[in-house]
Amino acid sequence: MTPSPPDEARKVVRTLPDDISAMVLSLAQAKLSALQLSGSALDQRCTQAASFELAAAAVAGALLATDNASIFTRLFAALAAIAFVSAACFAFGGVRAGKQHLPGINASWWAPALETKDFDLKIARGWAADYYEKAIIFNVSVDKKRSSALDSSLLLSILAGVFVSLAALSRLAG
Repeated sequence: MTPSPPDEARKVVRTLPDDISAMVLSLAQAKLSALQLSGSALDQRCTQAASFELAAAAVAGALLATDNASIFTRLFAALAAIAFVSAACFAFGGVRAGKQHLPGINASWWAPALETKDFDLKIARGWAADYYEKAIIFNVSVDKKRSSALDSSLLLSILAGVFVSLAALSRLAG
């Protein structure tokens, strides 16, 4: 489901009866909290993938250091190491895709309300709905970047695994 524009969320919450607008806001807050939790988990997966890929690059690099390895073994090991390091770079790019935001709204964010004439609960709920909708849109966009980086990283790891297999086969072939 595609989130609606923030101004639409504000309009909906300000138009609905109080009890329903309160429910809509609580659901938006729950969705934002869930997105933040899943974003944090995705961030951790990117970090884990990068760590394993760097370790695999070191193992592939060890094949280069063997004295009796053929030129093909060394070539495939070098390609595997390069692919694993590249995969780790993509994964780390997913970690840096965006900031982690804590749930909720800072009290200072409400400062403009002091200057707004006739500020009431409906206006406050509209502002909060606007904030939550923008935060949801932002988190979804960051998670897409993280997912894309992780996907690219894992595809490069598969390629690197193929190179390691070819290095092992060329070593067995002697």
